[in-house]
Amino acid sequence: MSIYHYSSMIAKECKNEISAILFHHIVYWVEMNKKNEKMEHDNKFWVYQSYAQFKKRFSYLSIKQIRHSLKRLEEKELIISTDEYSNSGNSGIFKTTKWYTVSEEGYKVLGDDINYVTDQIEGAGERKLKKKMKIKTYRDSNRSTEWV
Repeated sequence: MSIYHYSSMIAKECKNEISAILFHHIVYWVEMNKKNEKMEHDNKFWVYQSYAQFKKRFSYLSIKQIRHSLKRLEEKELIISTDEYSNSGNSGIFKTTKWYTVSEEGYKVLGDDINYVTDQIEGAGERKLKKKMKIKTYRDSNRSTEWV
């Protein structure tokens, strides 16, 4: 089971919850790439995905819904997309892949909700670290204890 998060401000701006869910997904991966200093082009951090990859991640959506929702995000100037980086001699999936980043307007509309995304990223890093270090958490109704 997957739980999806989105900004109600983005949903209101786009008049479309699917766009807000996809926007959150893009923001999450752009911020993750920024944190890890990956996928930087033209002083921006990017995430790349094909419609088929979006469909695999959001299996309850059709390709048409995904395409329409991403187009709406671009029309509202909340994201920027390009296929420029994909067409540099790469083959296979990169030929059908677009690159996405969050625009200044996107960050402006997102506002303080960006803190939720960065908290998610920090939480993901903490969970990975605990798993790597084999830290287990014991919880009962009154206390929480961690041990190695």
